Amino acid sequence: MKSGVSTWARTARLSAILEDGTRKDYFLKLAYERTAQQCITGQGARALVQGEYHSAVTINQASPGLVPAPCGWGQYDVGTDETCFFYICDFHQMRFDKVPDRKVFAEKIAEMHKNGKSPTGMFGYPVKTVIGKLERTVTWEESWAACFTNLLGDAIKYDNDTNGVWPALDAACNQLIGVVIPRLLGALQSDGRSIAPALVHGDLWENNVGHDESTGKIVVFDPGCTYAHNEMEFGTWRCRWTTYFRDAEFLHYYKRAYTVSDPKEEWDDRNRLYSIHPYLIDSAGHRGSISRETWVERMVPAADYDSNMVFNSAYNDVLFLCEKYGPLESLEKYDPRKDVATIVIICGLQQLDPQPPSLALYLKPTHHVTTSFFNYSPYMSTTSAPASQWADAPIALVATPQRLTGKTDLFTAGATHMALVHNALIRGFNSIYQQAPYIDEQLSHDFVRYSLTWASFVTSHHHDEEDNLFGKVSDLLDDATIWTATHKEHESFIDGVVQFQTYLTSLSTATELSADELLRIMDSFRAPLDNHLHSEVRTIAALAAHPNTPAEGSEEAAAAALVFKTWGKNTVTKAGMLDVVPFFFLNLDRTFENGLWAQWPPMPGPIRWILTNVVGTYHGSWWRFASCGSDGRPRELLALELHAKKRKPTQRHTASLATSAGENPTAHADEL
Repeated sequence: MKSGVSTWARTARLSAILEDGTRKDYFLKLAYERTAQQCITGQGARALVQGEYHSAVTINQASPGLVPAPCGWGQYDVGTDETCFFYICDFHQMRFDKVPDRKVFAEKIAEMHKNGKSPTGMFGYPVKTVIGKLERTVTWEESWAACFTNLLGDAIKYDNDTNGVWPALDAACNQLIGVVIPRLLGALQSDGRSIAPALVHGDLWENNVGHDESTGKIVVFDPGCTYAHNEMEFGTWRCRWTTYFRDAEFLHYYKRAYTVSDPKEEWDDRNRLYSIHPYLIDSAGHRGSISRETWVERMVPAADYDSNMVFNSAYNDVLFLCEKYGPLESLEKYDPRKDVATIVIICGLQQLDPQPPSLALYLKPTHHVTTSFFNYSPYMSTTSAPASQWADAPIALVATPQRLTGKTDLFTAGATHMALVHNALIRGFNSIYQQAPYIDEQLSHDFVRYSLTWASFVTSHHHDEEDNLFGKVSDLLDDATIWTATHKEHESFIDGVVQFQTYLTSLSTATELSADELLRIMDSFRAPLDNHLHSEVRTIAALAAHPNTPAEGSEEAAAAALVFKTWGKNTVTKAGMLDVVPFFFLNLDRTFENGLWAQWPPMPGPIRWILTNVVGTYHGSWWRFASCGSDGRPRELLALELHAKKRKPTQRHTASLATSAGENPTAHADEL
């Protein structure tokens, strides 16, 4: 019986009656040596099934049960000069409509990487394996830089064979292989540093991950293993086709289970390098693919959009790495406008000056672009000032240390900026809490997505502090104890946020949303979240009096200020350009503290406008529930406004807000 989907092979479920009379189901994969069209052909057919068998064996030894148990592989003749290769493993009825538990999944992958020991102590693999339909070079190498060069060289060759030589990319790749890789990957095994070869799955992305329908356990499949640098596993997660693996929580939990390689500060550059390999494999496997160039994907819903989103792909990534680690004047320049990590070109935006003197926004004059902007942009939303209750309760907003004390030292300034970020999180929480009881079926889908964006913002912000900011400040002050209380505060609410996410993602449809259940979950972590969002600001401000704080005006103070500035600049954008960034700006009240922070964060006005109103168009219907309009002024909360036109608030919600008010929403106003 046909079962499963494979681009490069044929698959089926094979049922057998065992000697004891019981039925046993197996999964069968076939690869023909000479069959044309889509199926893998030639020696690659043998490598596909033999490589997958050996990969499954070694993965199950390292992390039992992670992949379906392999049974065997072999070959048989199906006609004149025609050979079929087959692979058989246990059959799992799987479902793919559920995101894996982030912590459990990350720890399973870390287990595979840790326990999968190279039999030679070198990088490579005992048999040939396949990614897509292309064989890997698995020659044993002591140097990881040499091993990865072999892998990338295969991808470049296959891509050139499929799509022809692109001289500009070819020149950049020569520089990448000759200069960048020896420097970037060579650093892993020089100056006293070392890495151990780890067993990597080799093609770990969402389409190769599911849940067993009967047990609920995570199952990964289609492995093509290599003993490699463990971080290579995650290059695919940077690629354009990745969906939920973009969630920073997966890597956060992985990095807790498996220490980041030194130099740690080059993690992201290595990840960018590793993503070039799957991009070129994708290009090689699909004639005419644009993965090696610039990715253009039609926005959704298709009926409303005919504009282009431009994201980074292999060529621009190569240019970035060459400029940073091996500059060569003859190469083209890296274009940050095409990089998903910096700014998204959306809705037909064709040109953007990083510091334009006026609104540098040029839209394609098409009907669909105009329609999408006018239908979905926050700029087009009709808003009114709050009539009564707003997003400043039940959790009270945080007063900024600079306004309270008049100080401007680096830690007071850093604490102030943290307070402003926290206030966006608080308004988000409050806007969800207050509107939940009034969400009907028509509003439910967008409200659930808005709520999940808030949760993504919270978890990404929390992990970014733990992974980046805290360590740098501790090093600066030579004091590992300054964040002890803050770590405990994080642990006190993060499980509740995860429960919040789990509940919303487990809904079969958004219309199943229960306001009572959502509010119950939010109430379970509201108090510790409230405490943390205020306490952390006080903790940072208090560091101004730390004995190791650098003197104002010193080079050390300037370096410390740069730590906060760089972290603050990245913490929102890395959480999600298309969702968290608009969420942030549309919950950032520019009238707060009498407009003292109206120009925060500092950036050219046109850039702010674009990030709010143009980037915000992509998920425009979600932002109807935000606390502020596109002008940064408080707005009537949508669900409350619609409800007020129908009937009075329910007794339950009125009592809930009264209880919150009894907790004194302004209690934190002079806490410093």
